Amino acid sequence: MPSITKAFFFIGAIAAPVSAEIYPVTVPSGFFSGAQSGIGSWFRASANADDTNGQSWCGYDYANSDALFAVSLEKLGGARWDTNPTAWREQTRKHCGLEARVTDPVTGRSKLMYIGDAFDDTWVRSPGSIDIMIDAFSEIHGNPNGNKNDVIKDVRWELTGNVNTKYAAPGASWPAKSA
Repeated sequence: MPSITKAFFFIGAIAAPVSAEIYPVTVPSGFFSGAQSGIGSWFRASANADDTNGQSWCGYDYANSDALFAVSLEKLGGARWDTNPTAWREQTRKHCGLEARVTDPVTGRSKLMYIGDAFDDTWVRSPGSIDIMIDAFSEIHGNPNGNKNDVIKDVRWELTGNVNTKYAAPGASWPAKSA
């Protein structure tokens, strides 16, 4: 699934925090509640074939080595920097950096990954589908060697209730999880 970031915005002045903290938060109500399953495709951070330019929907630069995944833009709220910067800021601050455990059911390998991008719903084949950054995808599934048809069928993932500030959008803050 191509990422939507390439054509939609340029935010050169926004940078992700240098150090990261992981802490518990309250996940927005109704946002991918419980275990999810769908197609797990892969993408590269900066590749014309993947419609990416090295900058995420969340407003920061990213690399193939970042443990990120993308979810449906519609599920994130649908806003884009180029069409509604105010709504985009609100939506990125609510979702970017949320942590999920992502598992390949065939290999049994799993990894903690973070919401760091969005994809156009044109490419959604099932509601729980995600697009995984290439290095993280390779860790749990194996190297697809450029084959876009090499996907994780029935990828399993679930939000953990944590957030990683390294992958948060600028200005983000979440309500702390109740004790």
